[in-house]
Amino acid sequence: MRVLVTGGSGFVASHCPEGRSLVESFAGIPDKRLSFVIVEDIAVPGAFDDAVDQEPPLDAVLHTASPFRFDIADLKKDLIDPAIMGTEGLLRSVMLKGKSVRRVVITSSFAAMSRDGNHPEVYNESHWSGLTMDQALSGHPFTAYKASKQFAEEAAWAFMKSERSHFELTTLTPPVVFGPILHTPDASIQSIRPVRVCSHLSAENAKVVWSRRLSSYGLTYGT
Repeated sequence: MRVLVTGGSGFVASHCPEGRSLVESFAGIPDKRLSFVIVEDIAVPGAFDDAVDQEPPLDAVLHTASPFRFDIADLKKDLIDPAIMGTEGLLRSVMLKGKSVRRVVITSSFAAMSRDGNHPEVYNESHWSGLTMDQALSGHPFTAYKASKQFAEEAAWAFMKSERSHFELTTLTPPVVFGPILHTPDASIQSIRPVRVCSHLSAENAKVVWSRRLSSYGLTYGT
């Protein structure tokens, strides 16, 4: 099976391929089994065309590329728009250039469905955070991040409904992702700090820390 993983320099994507995401970590793997495509701006139309148009052809796509940083000046331009346009663009590239692809998996987030202070007893695929664009742009950058995940996933399902796609779509909504950082991120990026904390927590410590934190939001930590 040949799989495209977008956002390979990110935290989640670096754990998706067998091995490591960094070129030097794949030194022993033949070129015919691994290739890299640089996507300068995921919001540009056709940005993923070259990555999708591969030989041998792709069987599946894991889309994890999405902005996750809070040290930005323009929430819409630098956080929300790339999330939405990158997702729509990836799906369109697969539809036009990836005729062999049978499934696309998008890493969304529990942030896309979490209703702060108004949690249902059990969350399911019908729940959304309910954030509006005005709320996203007037609050804390984390609110804009939550909205970006919601808007991007909504855009993905809208695409699947409106287009005659030859592939199936699956979205994953993890609340928290624990594990080691496989690359060395820029220490100046504010959003990487909570990731650094998560990467050093043991499973037992993670349960203690996040049980306390989630309880303040009316949620329960489960494994």
